[in-house]
Amino acid sequence: MERATLKNLQRMVKNAEEKYAKKGEIALADLSTALQGVITGKADAATTLAGYGITDSMTAEQIGSAISGAISSVYKPGGSAAFDSLPELSAANLGKVVNVTDDFTTTADFVEGAGKMHPAGTNVVIVDTDTTGESPSYKYDVLAGFVDLSGYSSTEQMNAAILAAISGLIKKSDLDAEITGSGNVITGASYDKTTGKMTFTKGMTALTENDFEEYTDAQIDALWNPQDTNN
Repeated sequence: MERATLKNLQRMVKNAEEKYAKKGEIALADLSTALQGVITGKADAATTLAGYGITDSMTAEQIGSAISGAISSVYKPGGSAAFDSLPELSAANLGKVVNVTDDFTTTADFVEGAGKMHPAGTNVVIVDTDTTGESPSYKYDVLAGFVDLSGYSSTEQMNAAILAAISGLIKKSDLDAEITGSGNVITGASYDKTTGKMTFTKGMTALTENDFEEYTDAQIDALWNPQDTNN
């Protein structure tokens, strides 16, 4: 069995040093032509985009300024106003946000079109719907939180519908009954749903207790002694 000694390891290090060059000993001329081209064309370390040949970029200050300008041009506090007093659709009011203080229904001047119902407290902003930048077209735009209530009835409409529905109903106090005709037997009945009146009609007469005579004692006795009645 063989083993490696310290002398063997030192020999291996010497051979490696003779075969491979150290980093500091390699010159550009020692590299291949292709690798020389890559190294020559590399960008030197820089601290700015311009140092890498990029000349059409924006600085951090320019980007921040642009964002601030865009935001300020889109949203401008406009306070509160009734629907009939919304700011005029104009360039001067572009981006103005107004809180509408009453319920309203949109008109053709709104981005979403006419006929949409919104509750009081809805925020409306004036926008330019022209995407070409050549012919401004200013409209009102309802901000987030829109709920279309055009298909629903208002409280006033519901109350009116309920009153109309129950106005034709008969109250308990309106119920009444009438008996017509002659006799003592009811032969017909009818109900008027408009007035709540029930009419009963008599049409014949039935025998009653008063129509019969009570047997006398003599008549009863005669039933048991029929011979007495023959004398």
